[in-house]
Amino acid sequence: MTKTTGFRVALCAFLLLLGVWGSASCSNNTTGQEPTTEATDNDGGGGSDTNTNDTTSAGQSYTLGSFKITVDKTQFKILRQDGSVLLESPVLGSAGDKALPALLGWRKSDPVVAMNFGMFLFDETEAPKWSITESFSVESSDDKSVTLKAGDATGTLTLENPEVLRVNWKVSTPGANRVVQSFACGKEERFFGMGAKVHGSEHRGEVLPAWVSEQGIDKIRRKTPGEGFPITGDIHDAYLAVPYIMSSRGFGLLVEDSRRSVFHICAADAPDRWSVELWHNELKFLVINGPKPLDIVERLTAITGRPRLLPKWALAPWMDAIYGQDKVLKTAEKYRTEKIPSSVIWTEDWVGAFEDARGYHLKYQWKADTTLYPDVKKMTDQLHAKGFKFFGYFNSFIKRGLPHWEEALKGNHTIKDKDGKPIQFSGVFFEDNTLPDLTRPETIAWIKGYMSDAIKLGIDGWMADYGEWLPLNTVMHDGRTGWEAHNLYPVMWQKLNREVFDKERPDGDYVFFVRSGWTGTGGLAPVVWAGDQQTEFGGGDGLRSVIPIAINSGVSGIPVMTHDIAGYSSIGVPPSTKELFFRWTQLGAFSPIFRTHHGSFADRNWHWDKDKETIDMFRTYTKIHIAMFPYRYHLAKLASEKGYPMMRHLHLHYPEDPKVARIDDQFLLGESVLVAPVQKDKATEREVYLPKGVWYHYFTEAPLEGGKSHTVKAGLQEIPVFVKAGAILPEFAAEIDTLAKSTDKDVKDLTAAEEGPLRVRVYTGASSNFTLYDGTTFALEHKETPKGEPTVTVDGTEFKACQGDTKENCVMKTSDHSVEAYVTNSTGFTLQSKQGGKDSLTFTTAKAPKARTFIVRIVW
Repeated sequence: MTKTTGFRVALCAFLLLLGVWGSASCSNNTTGQEPTTEATDNDGGGGSDTNTNDTTSAGQSYTLGSFKITVDKTQFKILRQDGSVLLESPVLGSAGDKALPALLGWRKSDPVVAMNFGMFLFDETEAPKWSITESFSVESSDDKSVTLKAGDATGTLTLENPEVLRVNWKVSTPGANRVVQSFACGKEERFFGMGAKVHGSEHRGEVLPAWVSEQGIDKIRRKTPGEGFPITGDIHDAYLAVPYIMSSRGFGLLVEDSRRSVFHICAADAPDRWSVELWHNELKFLVINGPKPLDIVERLTAITGRPRLLPKWALAPWMDAIYGQDKVLKTAEKYRTEKIPSSVIWTEDWVGAFEDARGYHLKYQWKADTTLYPDVKKMTDQLHAKGFKFFGYFNSFIKRGLPHWEEALKGNHTIKDKDGKPIQFSGVFFEDNTLPDLTRPETIAWIKGYMSDAIKLGIDGWMADYGEWLPLNTVMHDGRTGWEAHNLYPVMWQKLNREVFDKERPDGDYVFFVRSGWTGTGGLAPVVWAGDQQTEFGGGDGLRSVIPIAINSGVSGIPVMTHDIAGYSSIGVPPSTKELFFRWTQLGAFSPIFRTHHGSFADRNWHWDKDKETIDMFRTYTKIHIAMFPYRYHLAKLASEKGYPMMRHLHLHYPEDPKVARIDDQFLLGESVLVAPVQKDKATEREVYLPKGVWYHYFTEAPLEGGKSHTVKAGLQEIPVFVKAGAILPEFAAEIDTLAKSTDKDVKDLTAAEEGPLRVRVYTGASSNFTLYDGTTFALEHKETPKGEPTVTVDGTEFKACQGDTKENCVMKTSDHSVEAYVTNSTGFTLQSKQGGKDSLTFTTAKAPKARTFIVRIVW
């Protein structure tokens, strides 16, 4: 087998895992690999200009759908039909020319490349200067395309649909394996996306690679290529990368290639320009028109894919339970006894585990450990009866010493080098590992056999872990090299998981979740999680990193995100504390998916049942999470139908507000709910920026003025959450245990919730409407905000104050800023809020499929 790592790096990583390393302890000693991209000649074609276009003083102009292309000798522009500029070449001769070509460039570069423990070092300090062109010319055009010539490069602009333009540059210089095109940086232009980036939420001033890798332990801004490698990650290393940028000018740009690309975004060496560089002799990208950010996301995900609608049970908390069959069942029963709502028990160690000084870790086999889990089917049957779905664990490693190692070798299933020899590398625990060749049909069928067996045991989903480690010296069964296949390997892994579940559960009653990804992951994986955060507050890998990862991913076409509550790894940091657990739980409650994890030091981390205060806090926030199901399921439908992220960057709804671009410690849950968790140790308040309009504190209901920052209190039990004026927020009023079906009469499931009362929070200040997943429609007509407690009439009848415990067709005051009207046995009604004889609002509900009690909470 071909070794790709050495003993010294393994020893260095071992010291790291024991927590005894220092940044100076591990200097770099890496070996290189060269990319072998073969260039081909292309004469660029020819022919007459058949497009009816204009020749102006600014050059030739061409219309393609909603785009307008203008070309003169030294400049190239893509505009909208209204004349607004999307992309334009920088001015020749500016200072940035020393770093990046102003128009188009190409070169041959043979970098030093090394892989260790899933991380990659790319050193191009000896790369030659760019060959450049200083002029464009038009070769031909028609109604759907324009062909350009720029030195040794031929470019074709082709209309894919009225709102999407494909640009394809191909270089004919022999040996060229890099192409870069530059565009002028607008003075106020901002840039978003690039996948699960942890550093910031807006990328102007950065040089960002699009490459899938392990993220490392903690983050630094590397000053030299090898600094920190392979232990500490660079600030831009990411499990999930998407070669995609959204510009505040109102467009997105998606590179259509799986090789490594680099986005230079108005960085210090060329501040006047941003550039797209691809490690190939052909640069292809799509320009996606908006102009609204959500329009861009919708058009992007129409191309890259959208997930299937999640099963309803997936939107209730997922609870971790380990240490064997008996312990899992006892833990599940404790959740029910303590009235902690949950629909999922997920159990990593069903495949077996071991414990040592590094913590509690998995064996990575693909079947049940019969010592810990002697009868998985019996266990899943018992859990299903209690309203729990059951999740397990799979990853793509083939590890020496486990049953599928010998099977892989005998069955010819492993990845191979150019000589056809199986590739071996040192894995997570310094033992020999390899990977399956996911382009080989026989290998895919072999893995699916294990997965199908697991599903037949009653396993409803699993963590589909890893996917980042494919070595570059691989030659896949289908002929693709590691350079072409590396970034696609996670997508291949996700496609395999999706196919086996779709076969075994064609009704979609399953969920698997992943951490690695590339273009296409958002359409294959039901849920993506943020990866292995450290058990700390910090921004490198701790709690502070979760929101940037989620909102950057959401802009990039990954709509459903989750995270490990209280983190996973404790390498060089203490296990999770009570305070960290509280703060992370609060974030989890207002995330799309609430999911706990035991962490690598399972017996030392703080967990939900450590003391009474923690149990009470945990119960409170799990109940908030499950009660908000009607709102979050609406968001899940939008994710499936339009690709809209459930966790949203504020820019998606407030692009005209320059203050939101770099906010990376707040997010919008859908359009209406702004979440600003406390992410600093010992903090009891934080600053929150509220966009324009009126916002109401979710818990106190006090209104705050938008367009400014506020310092808000947040004790250990509190999280700052705000709802915008005009929002309609439906919630279950009945307390339930699960959203999954239960056969236990003592367990209240989704049926009980849907037959019980529905609370609808109505926030005054603007008009709006909302359609519930069952077809019930709500509409709010706002006239003025009440100045005090209003009179409430329903269908023209004034509601009297509720008396005692019986609440039928009555109204009661619930806070200084709200009242609740109880409307019983109704499928539709009109509620009016009156003050001083005048209507302040009219709220209507209609088309409810069956009569139920509506609790309308009017907040002013």
